[in-house]
Amino acid sequence: MIRLLSLLFILGLLSPLSAQNTPSIYYNFLPGQSYVLMADKVNLRQKPSLQAKVLQKAPIGSSVQIISKSEKTLSLKGIAAPWYFVLYKGQKAFVWGGLLALGQESLKDGSQLLYGYERLEVVKQGQIENRQFWLGLRLIQNHKEIQHLAVKAMGNLQTGLALRLDDNRGVEQLEQIIELSFSDGYCGGTNGIQTVFLQKQRLYALPPLYSGSDLPVFQHQYFVYPKEHQKSANLLIFKHESGEYDDTTGQPQYDEQSSTDYLWNGRVLLPLKP
Repeated sequence: MIRLLSLLFILGLLSPLSAQNTPSIYYNFLPGQSYVLMADKVNLRQKPSLQAKVLQKAPIGSSVQIISKSEKTLSLKGIAAPWYFVLYKGQKAFVWGGLLALGQESLKDGSQLLYGYERLEVVKQGQIENRQFWLGLRLIQNHKEIQHLAVKAMGNLQTGLALRLDDNRGVEQLEQIIELSFSDGYCGGTNGIQTVFLQKQRLYALPPLYSGSDLPVFQHQYFVYPKEHQKSANLLIFKHESGEYDDTTGQPQYDEQSSTDYLWNGRVLLPLKP
């Protein structure tokens, strides 16, 4: 039973109940810093309230400078965030923090990638309540949205989130590979990667990869790309390893080591028959 619970924490299927009561990352935007709006036609208001007068609307990708954080908060679609007093094109106004992108990246084709949490889904199965956050990725150019992609997030709103851009790693026709890393930063916490392919200004999500350890139990999942295996240009090899570390030697003792070949057809990964 202990082994099962450890694996569930590693997979991100369970998270500490105490984390649900701590402030989310949307409370961490800093005064004096500039952030980008992740939604289009965002209402900039006279006061921190949905009933307050709209002073102006700002398009997606607009930059606002944080002046201060309001004590008033708002929860929409399960995402709790404070209001921020901001400066936009010389005018001061309030904007809800949930509309600010958690990060942005400039892509090789001149477009921009924005990302942030969009909603929380709560599904009850008997006495068990499952909480699933969704992360939104928005591909924009010249303040116009090209594509929106929603992926299941790992962990909760306190889980560390980082984005990494890479080349195509040898996969034909891809422009770039995007990796979203989720990590609680402690043993037994959430630890995984969501990979997204960028191809001709379209985003494609791959199956999520879960890795981590709750000593002595460990699990690793990863893809081997064409640049590494030097085989077919569209072949991805999925690796799964799990087991326990030996108490004496510290060396891994594998319970499972598996490998599956997939072919990228330009839209999805297709499993290849052995």
